[in-house]
Amino acid sequence: WLLALSQGNSDAVTQLGVQLRQRLHALISLKEGAGVAPHLWESLLDACAHVACGATAQQALLALRGLPLDEAAFPSSAHKDYFAHFRLLTAMERVGANQGSAAEIRMRRSTAADGGLMLQLQSCVLPYLTLTPQQDLGQAETDLLAEMRMGDVVYLRPARGKPGGEGIDHL
Repeated sequence: WLLALSQGNSDAVTQLGVQLRQRLHALISLKEGAGVAPHLWESLLDACAHVACGATAQQALLALRGLPLDEAAFPSSAHKDYFAHFRLLTAMERVGANQGSAAEIRMRRSTAADGGLMLQLQSCVLPYLTLTPQQDLGQAETDLLAEMRMGDVVYLRPARGKPGGEGIDHL
């Protein structure tokens, strides 16, 4: 499941959903009230929130929608249905919020010629890196840094080429 999600493979996600549904229906025919444990179903839903491809995340949520949950974990069928409905809505909300944030980041990528800032490693005491700008910042780069807050997650990648003849400590 996680491999298919991470690769953005919507077809594999759909096939896994179909297989899971078929296995569960076979299990239910043997034991009334059997189904997926709620904590397992929740972890499958939560995995969808961190998928880079929005279409794959939505496809995964559709594959998980309507899967029978273990009735023994709930006081009544109404409790089970209520839980399943609102937990799925919460997962859809998380996927939408994360996809919206990713789209916003993609729109802001035009701050520099290559879509980022050139920074030089000042110190490294894992898991914290202290970085300083390598060049004079323009207004767009200054605005980008002003919007950042402590605890923001940033994507670091090696610089193309070896600026200044160095490169071992350039990100």
